[in-house]
Amino acid sequence: MKTSLFRLGTTVLCGLLCMLSLHLIWTPPAVASLPVTHHSGGFKTPDFSRITLEDLRFADAGGFQLDGLSRQWRAGDSFASVMHLGDYGGRFTASLQQLGLGGRNTRLSQVGIVQRLTLSSLVTAIPSLERYRVQQVPPISDLLRRYGYTWQPEATISQVLQTDSARRLPLRALNLSRYSVSSIPGLAQTSLERFQGWQQVSINQVGGLGRVPVSTFGQVISRYTAAPGPGQRTSYGEPDLKSPIISSVDIVYGPAEREALRTATGSDQSSFQAKCIGRSCPHFEVAHCWGGNCLQLNDPRLVGGIEGRQIVNGRYHRVRGGHLALGAVCGYQEPVGRFSYEILLGSREFKTVLVDQDEASGRVQFALYTRICDALLGCTPYCLGPIPLGPAGSYREGDRFLM
Repeated sequence: MKTSLFRLGTTVLCGLLCMLSLHLIWTPPAVASLPVTHHSGGFKTPDFSRITLEDLRFADAGGFQLDGLSRQWRAGDSFASVMHLGDYGGRFTASLQQLGLGGRNTRLSQVGIVQRLTLSSLVTAIPSLERYRVQQVPPISDLLRRYGYTWQPEATISQVLQTDSARRLPLRALNLSRYSVSSIPGLAQTSLERFQGWQQVSINQVGGLGRVPVSTFGQVISRYTAAPGPGQRTSYGEPDLKSPIISSVDIVYGPAEREALRTATGSDQSSFQAKCIGRSCPHFEVAHCWGGNCLQLNDPRLVGGIEGRQIVNGRYHRVRGGHLALGAVCGYQEPVGRFSYEILLGSREFKTVLVDQDEASGRVQFALYTRICDALLGCTPYCLGPIPLGPAGSYREGDRFLM
C-alpha cells in the first residue's frame, strides 16, 4: 500500500508538470455567454441555477496520471465529461431518484453504470430483485431470452440465476434505450455507489446529471459525497478572509508590480493572505462595500481590515495545495484564489481565480479551478482548469463583486 500511495515515477511527474503547467502568458478563450444574476447588493455573479455542468468547459488541454488514477481532457471538454462519480472522496450515496433522474423519461442507455453491469452485479446491488418473477422485469427476461434461456412462468430471478453463465450475462448486450429506469424495480432508489464500477462513470453518463444546474450539484456534493468540507476556519489575527465578502474593484495593477503584501488570496492549505514577493505580481485592490456604499481607502472603520486588500492573479502566483499522494499532481501547487461562490453552491467544488487583468482599461477576469479527491489518495490541488466564466466573471474598476 505504501508503494501504491506514494511512489511517483519521474516520467509521471514530468507529464504532470508539462500538462498542467500554469502559463503566465494566456489569451482568454472565447466563451459562450453564461447566464448572469444581479443581486440586491448591486453586484453580479454567474447564475449557477441556470448554468449546467455541461456548460462549464475547460479552456486548455490537460491531464495527469498517478498510481492508477488518470484523467485527460481537451480544450473545450465539459466538466461533466471529465469528472467521475468517484472524484468526491470515494463516496456517492445519492440515488437516481434523489438526483431527479429516476422517472420514465430516463432510459437505461443514459445511465453509464447500467452498461457496466452483469446480471450478477445487478442483483448484488439490488438484492430485492431476486424475489421478482423473471417476467416482471423486462430487461432481465429479454436478456435471458436473447441467450436462449427458458423458465417456468412463476420462476423467480433468483431461481434462474443459479448458473454462473446466466449470472455473467452483460446488460450492454441489450438495446438499453428501449427500457426506462423504472423497468428495473429498485434501480432508481439504490445508491449509485452500490453498483460495481461506479467510481469510473463520468457525470455525463448518469442520465442527465450533466444537465443539472451547478448550484444543485453543489448541494449533491455537500450532502451525498465524502468530499472534504470547508473545515475549521483559521484566525490570522485579521478579518475573516475565507468567507465571501461583497467588495468592489478599486485599482488594477499589471505584471510590472513586483510584490503584493496585503493579499486576500491563497489556498485552504496555506492561508488566504499569501504574499507575492520578488516576482511579477499582477493584482487589483479592493474597496469594501458597507451599507450599500463602498468605503474609501482611509475609512477608519476598516483600518487593517478588507479595504485595500489585493486579489492576485493565480496564473502568476501559486501556493501549496492538495494533500497526501494526489497532492503531487501539479507538484502540490495551485493558483491563489478564493472560494467566492461557496455561499452560492453549498460546497467547495470550485475555486475562483483571477486569471487576467488589464491595467489600462481597469478590467479583470475570473475563472474556476477544480480538484479530485479520493478516500485513500487524498486530494489534488485546485489546479484542474481553468474553466472560463466569460462575461459572467468579468468586472471593471468600480464594479462590485463577491470576493
